[in-house]
Amino acid sequence: MYPTLTEFEERLYHQGWQMLIHDGVRAFTVENLSRRLGVSKKTIYKTVTSKEDLIEKIVNYTLSNIKNRILTTIAEEPNPVKQFIAIGELLSNFLSHVQDNRILELKIKYPKVWQLIEDFRFERREQFFNILFLAEKQGLIKPDFDIDIVVTLFMQLLNSVFQPEFFVQNNLIIPNTIRLFFKIISEGIFTAEGIKHVESV
Repeated sequence: MYPTLTEFEERLYHQGWQMLIHDGVRAFTVENLSRRLGVSKKTIYKTVTSKEDLIEKIVNYTLSNIKNRILTTIAEEPNPVKQFIAIGELLSNFLSHVQDNRILELKIKYPKVWQLIEDFRFERREQFFNILFLAEKQGLIKPDFDIDIVVTLFMQLLNSVFQPEFFVQNNLIIPNTIRLFFKIISEGIFTAEGIKHVESV
């Protein structure tokens, strides 16, 4: 669980993320962020120890927000098929503001920070398993599928294919590609009744 943040830390990490995704890590500086927040660099360094520490905390803060939004989606939507599609849409909308070359910069320059993103994605396995297990219990998954294997393959594909260099090299738009990925998976694993719920989202 991410620790409770002060109002200043919330502003710091939120504005820091906005700068990272628009300017990239190479152009990102504590000085520019301090100007944007209207505070001194010294004030920021009371919260972080270095630029890398700041970037790590920004990414952790952002991942924590995504996790909370996923949990809220699951809690508010009882239908597992709609949960699955809604999470795909949530991720698509979130990444619609992110430039693939900016994310690639982060991966190359700060591999330790990038590992946080890799770990975060794999940590979502249990949530996807629970969603598809519930769908299976409701007869919305094709009967010849082993849910454990399906989720393992799904997570491996998600983590292996959805890398920033993949989008850059293939000139793909991140949110559109994620939506298509979830649609392909949905049409492959859900029954005809399950697909009706996909189409109604």
